[in-house]
Amino acid sequence: MQELAAGLNLNPGISEWANVYARLLINQGQTDQAVEVLAKALSEISKDNDYYAFYAALLQKVSQHDEASEIYRTLLAQQPENGLWWMGLAISLDAMKNKEEALHAYNKALEGPALNYELRQYVLQQIERIAR
Repeated sequence: MQELAAGLNLNPGISEWANVYARLLINQGQTDQAVEVLAKALSEISKDNDYYAFYAALLQKVSQHDEASEIYRTLLAQQPENGLWWMGLAISLDAMKNKEEALHAYNKALEGPALNYELRQYVLQQIERIAR
């Protein structure tokens, strides 16, 4: 971790290093610091969708749902069939009390094969909760 931190201090834009370092920080319960590390190494979203999806998920963990939802919308504009990203968008929209759009996003998440059984069950529970 010290080597990664030192390397990122010299060149904070190396996304591969930032990704590894952020994951190590998360393992130590330092989510806020992980978000900061990832934010410093952002490149064009079209060059590294997985990096941005990881960043958006961390933004959700620190309740920055507005920014997370914007990232998910951008990702989905490039890959509209990605059920995981629809679920991520739905979670942020739901947290922002945008129930109608969240319901739509949860339903879109179910359309593709990306969700495993547990995630599908979670999405179905959220749809049922919002529909009540």
